[in-house]
Amino acid sequence: MEIKKIDLAMLSQINKQERFHLPHSVEDIHQALKIAYLAEVQRRGGTTLQNENAINDLLQSVAVWLCDPDGKPGILLYGEVGTGKTTALNALRRVINSACRAQPNDNTLLGYGSSVIEIVKAKDIVDSALNIPMNYLAMKKADLIAIDELGVENVDVKNYGNASEPIIDLLSYRYDKMKVTAVSSNLTMKQIEEKYGLRMADRFNEMFKKVAFVGKSYRQ
Repeated sequence: MEIKKIDLAMLSQINKQERFHLPHSVEDIHQALKIAYLAEVQRRGGTTLQNENAINDLLQSVAVWLCDPDGKPGILLYGEVGTGKTTALNALRRVINSACRAQPNDNTLLGYGSSVIEIVKAKDIVDSALNIPMNYLAMKKADLIAIDELGVENVDVKNYGNASEPIIDLLSYRYDKMKVTAVSSNLTMKQIEEKYGLRMADRFNEMFKKVAFVGKSYRQ
């Protein structure tokens, strides 16, 4: 075997892919998110936004993330129950799916399922891993996916005596591939570490832009 001189220039080359983002201004996406958020509130029987200023600030953070080609591949919406995380996740889904369809009847699939990005509950991911492996694999490899209620699912599961960690495996894969992943959770970062381990919590810090939803439940 012939040993050649190491090509330092080749070693220094970086084949970085531009992260999925929306090629719009932050102001336009922020406005779209506010409209979509209010639509979600009204869909559930509400009429106005509670704590509107705080929600607008949080949606501004989401808009910045959506428009940044160099930002982190994931966004984590976390905080107390009933503070608007799932509503914001649905607004994000609405805006992405609207922006990525050139025409109303354009059904181009870029992700998992029937939309560019779909929302799936963490418990359903675990169920798919156990019962519908092909669906689980599709979620795992989707270009974009949103995961709701992270933390309510079982971490360790057994199928025919074999132990697995579907959520950890899915998030680890998406971390390695730097795939766009939006997540909502009622867990604090400390609770995430306790539930998924220090190694996974450390990856959360690198993978996700974190947006904290605070305050009392809007459902009260």
